[in-house]
Amino acid sequence: MIYDPFLSRKLTGPHAVLFEKSLGLMLDIFRDCFQNPDEEQIWVFGVGMFDQLLWREKLGLLVKVGRLALRGKGDACEWGMLEKAACYSVYQHIYQQMEIEQDIFIMESRSHGSGVWDEDGPEQQLALDEYRSWTQLIESAFSSDAREQGIDEDEIREQLHFDDEDSLDHYWMIIDKLSDRLIGDRDFELADQMLDADPASALEVKEKLGIGNDDYIATVEELSMAQAEDAFDELAQMSNASLLFRRDQQS
Repeated sequence: MIYDPFLSRKLTGPHAVLFEKSLGLMLDIFRDCFQNPDEEQIWVFGVGMFDQLLWREKLGLLVKVGRLALRGKGDACEWGMLEKAACYSVYQHIYQQMEIEQDIFIMESRSHGSGVWDEDGPEQQLALDEYRSWTQLIESAFSSDAREQGIDEDEIREQLHFDDEDSLDHYWMIIDKLSDRLIGDRDFELADQMLDADPASALEVKEKLGIGNDDYIATVEELSMAQAEDAFDELAQMSNASLLFRRDQQS
């Protein structure tokens, strides 16, 4: 699905719910950073330009991304690579959560001597239910966005259909298409290659892709602790995460 560039970047309906759920779970990872602010959280979201940042830098970017995605405030055309990388991390985290649920299910299945997707034990059932909740949200988000663009039901069903046993790969492709609503390119994924490449070759590639010479060395402000607390709470409110207990835990 190719998004209409004139379509509002503000997410609505199931797509907004999907984004909120992923963002809220990301906050659960950042929560522990306030207990040990000088120790970097070790969770890797799978997006290099975002992962290499300090945790308070990440929170600042997520606020900017969340304000546009969920409040319609800001302009994605003004995003640099760091904002795009932060936004993509929210979608990547959906995939990571599905991987976790699948791994839990497989481990529980093996402990019961089974390697198939059955529902024998309570842990298996919980993992399967959570996996299915993600797939339903993904399909609903894709279908809703596609209808908004005038795509007919037959084409929607065709794009959501898959025969492969590995549904995780299929849903990753759908997640990636959903991210196109907010992110027009994936140039941030070339960061490591560009920084390690011969300068002349890197410059040639950048010119072909329309990438600024300093885009891969962009920096972002590191929030103070007070600003980070405000950012955390704003993100919790945006994502309906019910995580406004951080200050209560510290008091």
